[in-house]
Amino acid sequence: GHYLGYSLSYGYYGYCLAIAMLADLSVRLDLNYQLPITNYPMKFYTIREIDCPDFQAAIEIYQAAFPPSELIPIDVFARRVDRGTYQLWVCQQDNRIAFMAILCEPIADRFVLLGYIATHPDYRSQGIGSDFFSEILPKLQQHSQSLLLEVENPNDGDDLPLRQRRVNFYRRLGARELQNVRYILPALSGGEPTEMILMVAPAEEGDRILGEEVRRLIIELYVRFYDRSPDDPLLQLSLEGIGEWVELV
Repeated sequence: GHYLGYSLSYGYYGYCLAIAMLADLSVRLDLNYQLPITNYPMKFYTIREIDCPDFQAAIEIYQAAFPPSELIPIDVFARRVDRGTYQLWVCQQDNRIAFMAILCEPIADRFVLLGYIATHPDYRSQGIGSDFFSEILPKLQQHSQSLLLEVENPNDGDDLPLRQRRVNFYRRLGARELQNVRYILPALSGGEPTEMILMVAPAEEGDRILGEEVRRLIIELYVRFYDRSPDDPLLQLSLEGIGEWVELV
């Protein structure tokens, strides 16, 4: 999980929204979620049709927000949206796509990965990300699911203050870190792997998760979403040191 337009006529917006409403993505993710279009300033909706102009606008935000090593190739991204593995959420402001986020199919039965979250530079610091969390988290909780976040390690790499601000942002929204779990994001488009931390929101009852569940979670991330072998050395490194329980801090 990380964070950070396109002119659109009302008629075409209605067309894209109709496609999103008819798609079965919410059923696949147990997010029977639908927002009214009127009387709500933030127009969050999902996109399934990859030929929709909103999709290209979301891709532009995605490509501008993250380093190449953290980007999934666009053809893979589009294929996963098309077949429902990814649920692409966007927010429209001023007839432009201002925000994008990716939710993935549940992992280990009850964790929904927030693959990416990004806001167009013109619309940052307006609370769009927080509003998105406010809408999504209650829907997940209704189905005993939690949001899983991959966040750059604030103690490793460049621009540590920015990384810490991202962690603080998620903490303010109720997320907690899986303590002493070293998670390494494999390089997705060349470059070097990235040291990450895993967070969940909301915090689990009892503030801990079974270690076996955490191991299964990380294996599924590598194999299902990053197309890595179960024997991948980085995966094995990430699994080391996970005890019987993992505390949430």
